[in-house]
Amino acid sequence: MAEAALFIGWGEATRGREKEALEIFNKSVQYWGRLQQEGKIERFDVALLEPHGSDLGGFACCAARRSRLTRFNMRRSGIGLSLPSG
Repeated sequence: MAEAALFIGWGEATRGREKEALEIFNKSVQYWGRLQQEGKIERFDVALLEPHGSDLGGFACCAARRSRLTRFNMRRSGIGLSLPSG
């Protein structure tokens, strides 16, 4: 049973780079789905936010046992989750 959650937030996509942002978003959802299938997390929820005066454009919340989230949070996934600047 999930006893903890990992909050992962992101901002709005940079104008002109929406396609790359969508690709990274899709990779992220696939990754979280794989973690769920492997039993490493119990579930994940994704929310896309409408403009509301903050720079938070959306978030994911991954729920699992605390020990699993600690390992998950401490290691690198190997997928690029940030776009290079420029």
